[in-house]
Amino acid sequence: MGRSQYLILNVICGYTSMEIADAFDDTVVAVTKRIQRAKKKMKGFIYRILMWMASNLEAKIFIC
Repeated sequence: MGRSQYLILNVICGYTSMEIADAFDDTVVAVTKRIQRAKKKMKGFIYRILMWMASNLEAKIFIC
């Protein structure tokens, strides 16, 4: 199971790292680390989207 699936189970479904680790026969430390990495990656993705939206908005305002 990948980082994004662990993140979904944790954030959206509300499962704890311990519950996820038990369900997938993994360690709590590994699950927690994967969730942290997924959150960090998601923050970078959201930041890039917001910057793209802001630059497109500025271009549209300039044209008008």
